Amino acid sequence: MKAITQAVLDNKADLGIIFDTDVDRSAAVDFTGREFNRNRLIALMAAIVLEEHPGTTIVTDSVTSDGLTTFIEKKLGGKHHRFKRGYKNVIDEAIRLV
Repeated sequence: MKAITQAVLDNKADLGIIFDTDVDRSAAVDFTGREFNRNRLIALMAAIVLEEHPGTTIVTDSVTSDGLTTFIEKKLGGKHHRFKRGYKNVIDEAIRLV
């Protein structure tokens, strides 16, 4: 995290994203070097998706916050569907909803 934070600050970037070696985990920092927590990262991705696809359902695992639901549904106009924990569960549920 220190490396990506420093790179963002040195390059005056808006966003920094770093992945582990097998790319199954990631982390992100904003332009100030502040780390995105799970809810902030999902909120950012939801805003990008919903700009292109208004009204889309955003599927997350069950441990996301009520504030994220409010942001997705009230501010962005999407739908938030919480499902069982685990990447496979969330992906399978998103596919099922399509």
